[in-house]
Amino acid sequence: KSNINGITTAFRDEAGELKTLVLLRNKVPGELDRESKCALKLIALFHEIGHVADWEQGVNLREGDISVLDAEVYANKYSLQRLMDGDYRGALGILLRALEKTRIGQDYRRAVADRLAESGVFAKCQDFAKAKWQDYLDADEA
Repeated sequence: KSNINGITTAFRDEAGELKTLVLLRNKVPGELDRESKCALKLIALFHEIGHVADWEQGVNLREGDISVLDAEVYANKYSLQRLMDGDYRGALGILLRALEKTRIGQDYRRAVADRLAESGVFAKCQDFAKAKWQDYLDADEA
């Protein structure tokens, strides 16, 4: 069961070149405000681009040798890092809360979230996601 609302697939063309295709849900289901829907789409996009990066680098997704669990951990780490790089604190908070909620389940998503927590990425992201009041002040105006 997917919780990100996207899918990535890879294939080889006639020349043997690796091609990837990312599909995202056009509309986010539920009664959410526009900003929340945009945040969910951004999370999905970064997650799926993480799978593309994985395919292209041959980290976890290789022909004949695919580790779904490792690929999901990689895509989530990629997404979390891109959200921090872009200073998308709201989207980062949404993804962190979603991943934390999966830790109470019994499917592969729990294992993914547990690995993310064990790697220290949750703590790093949680520190970053906390808005600092100093970020909203202009030192020249104070």
